[in-house]
Parts: sequence; structure tokens; C-alpha cells
Amino acid sequence: MTTSIVHFYRHSPPPPPAVGAELTGCDAGMPVAPISLYALAPEIFDGVLNPDVLGILLTSKCSIACRHCCNESAPGHDSTRSYAEIEQLLDAARAIDTLKEIGISGGEPFMYVPLLRSVVRLAVRYGYTVSVTTNGFWARSPVAAARLMAMLRSDGLAALHISTSAFHREFLDACILPQAVRAAVDAGLRPTINVVASRGHGLAEVREALGPLADAVDYVVMPCLPAGRAEHSIDNTEFVQEQQSPHGDCREDFRKLALDQQGDLYPCCSPGGFTAPLRLGNIHAARPGEAPNGLLRLLSILHEVGPGYFLPFVRAAYPQDLALARFSDKCHLCHVLLSDDRYTAVVHWAGERLFRSLETGRDPPQDQPLDKGGHIATNTT
Repeated sequence: MTTSIVHFYRHSPPPPPAVGAELTGCDAGMPVAPISLYALAPEIFDGVLNPDVLGILLTSKCSIACRHCCNESAPGHDSTRSYAEIEQLLDAARAIDTLKEIGISGGEPFMYVPLLRSVVRLAVRYGYTVSVTTNGFWARSPVAAARLMAMLRSDGLAALHISTSAFHREFLDACILPQAVRAAVDAGLRPTINVVASRGHGLAEVREALGPLADAVDYVVMPCLPAGRAEHSIDNTEFVQEQQSPHGDCREDFRKLALDQQGDLYPCCSPGGFTAPLRLGNIHAARPGEAPNGLLRLLSILHEVGPGYFLPFVRAAYPQDLALARFSDKCHLCHVLLSDDRYTAVVHWAGERLFRSLETGRDPPQDQPLDKGGHIATNTT
């Protein structure tokens, strides 16, 4: 861990992007043509991030408005990327040569089937594999669902992720999920079911709902997090928060970049990861800004150790805060630490403290910089 973090911290600046890496011209629907994704934070892509997947939110419109939605998507929303915008984004992504897959999500991408099909074909022409995340609402009719899956497979769709939870079930009939799975399987796909777990609803309930199709799919189980709409629409008793000190690094999480509707780029796609301190930059900026040194330190520690590294420091600074007592997982912990300015100040201080000790070879000081109120000072980064 020490060697790789020191390497990241001392990494020499990369060469500037090649001529033509930044796009010129502007589609009428976009404020500024997107700059190269690499140019947003070259020292971070060279030193810390090696993403395989670029996740693009195609639309904020959804067929339903789940209480847990981190993006707060809804039927009344109408922010949707155009084909021309997606083409420019794929051009902007080319400079990151580790990218292999484009993941399309929303909102609900199947709200715009002609656009979705065109985007799948476009991404395939660019040499990417393509996955789509959906709630499966389009599977109300088994015949129509089979036809739709067959068309998308012919377009080049390589993977389908179907999200489900107790909150989806408040809108979608129980038959929707197995019918969506059946259509995908019959089209030659092995779909992945994204199970958003809450109190009383998890993997066991989803497998039961799928019946004989339960072994025809893969599963990703993630806890419901108090982020986005869930922060104010879900009672605390519905969350599963049983971990006092979540462990685990963020290497796998950092394999998928996430690009939101505003053009902000983030190093992971977790519902808890869309926080200001993790923002790599905005692709519509007139020119790329220099990533703050604190971001490089933060991502290096998250990559190698995870957010659990910071928890003892934050608890020491705010021992009475109940928000620091229990968590759903490490992504929930990360969201808590980076959504509160007080906690974030401690995180940055602890990161600077670690890197200073790595540079000097001396143990870090035990004292913590406190303001007059007895809290970590916010001007230590």
C-alpha cells in the first residue's frame, strides 16, 4: 500500500493531450462541446484510475419514481441527451484507452427506444461493448419484450442489467421482472439483476420472484443508501445499517466512471459516490481545470485502502455524532464522510497527514488541528 500511494503522489506530470484531443464545434443542445475526459484530470488517470467502463446517464426521465432513486428520476423529467451529444461524448472518451464498455442508464433508457438503439449501434461502431440498465417496465407484454430484446441484440447490445427492489415493486407488477429476464435469456443474454436490498427485501425474495429463472441470471446485491430521493423519502427503519466500521478498498468501484446529466464526471457509479469532493470535473467547461492535490490524495487512499481509513479520525473529532455510528457498507460510509463539510475537512487533513509522513519517512503527529470550538480546522488542506 505504501509504495503505490507514494508512487501516485510523486507521479510526474503527464504530457499534454495530443492535438485534436479536445473537441471543437458545438451541438445546439450543448453549452460547450465536451473536452477530452482525460484532460479533466490527467494526473489522476495516469496515477490512480484505470477505468474499464464509462457510465452515461441517457435521460433523467423514468417510467416510475422510486423512493430510493439516487438520481431522483421521474416520469415528469425530460432532460435527455441527444444522439449528437452521445457522439461527442464518445469522441471525448477516446483519450482514456483503458475504456472498453459504455454503460447506458438513467432514468430509464427504454423510455426512448429509437434513441437507445441508435446509441447502442454508435457505441459498437466506436469499438465498445454496450450494457444497459433498466427497471424492465417494457416487459409487460412478453411478446413485445421478446421483440425488443431481439432488436437490441441485433444492434449489438452485450449485457442487460435489471434493477429491482421493494421500491420498484411499489410501481411494477410482480410479473415484470421474470418476463424481462425471459426476454433477455431468449435473446441470448445472461442478464444481471441489481438487487437494492432493504429491510425485509433482498436476494432471497428476488430469487423467489424469478422462480425457475433464478439460476439463469447473475446477481449484484447492493444496500439501499440514504442518497438522492432516499435521503428524504425512506424511513431509517427501512435501511440495513449494521456495519460499525466498513472495510474494503475502492479498486473495483473505480473501474466504472460515471457521467451525470450535468456533465460532471465521477470516479465511480455508486449511489453514494456523487459527492462534490469526488468530482473530477465537468466536460462542458470551457477549459479543463487542474485537479486539486487533495483530490489526488483522496482517490489514492480510497483506491488502496478505502474510506474506512478516515473513519477513526472523523469519529475522534465528532465523537457524539450518531451519523458515524453504523453504515450499510463502505459506499454509505464514503457518502457520509464526503457529504458533510465538517467530516470532509477531517478527511482532507488525514490524507495530507498520511502523505506528509510518507514523504518524510517519519510517523505522523498525533495531535489534530482544532479550531476554537474544538473541531478539526477547515483550512488545513
